Amino acid sequence: MEAITVHPKNKEQLQAPEIILKAMKVPFEKREVNGHAVKKV
Repeated sequence: MEAITVHPKNKEQLQAPEIILKAMKVPFEKREVNGHAVKKV
């Protein structure tokens, strides 16, 4: 299976794909980079 990397420029852009993926019950991982915490959803 393929993976998609998204580079949102703000919180709104980040939330849009999350909402869609959750609605479709598609599992995904959320990671913050550049020294920030890593969160797995």
